[in-house]
Amino acid sequence: MLASLFHNKNKNRFSCFDITLTVMPTVLITVVMLVMQVVVLTFSVFQPSLTPSIAHEVADFLLRWVILYYGSLFFMGAVTVITEWKKIKCPIYKRILYMFTYPLFMMTYIPISIAAMFGKVEWKPIEHSVSKTLDEVTENI
Repeated sequence: MLASLFHNKNKNRFSCFDITLTVMPTVLITVVMLVMQVVVLTFSVFQPSLTPSIAHEVADFLLRWVILYYGSLFFMGAVTVITEWKKIKCPIYKRILYMFTYPLFMMTYIPISIAAMFGKVEWKPIEHSVSKTLDEVTENI
């Protein structure tokens, strides 16, 4: 994606730019913060007396980061479920369960977006051969 931003000569340059601005800030901040923690922890080996306290600080940072990230994603998912409650066609227990699993699903965005930034991205059409009405889709719910 990054390479096509600079080397792409066709009309898709703006879409690469748009996606880059969408994906890059969050991922870069996350990756930089995590790399900094690993670097600090690695260099603490040279000061053995400080290693336990630095390891504790790094673990504390990572734990807080995961909790805040999970909490903010849970909040966004909960607000969406509450506002769209009547439109979500599944049992109540699944609506509640999915609010808790939504943050875990969204955390998969981190490695996927890192791979998308540095990998070769190409569009491949998906053949859609099945046609169903909304009633057919929701009949088993």
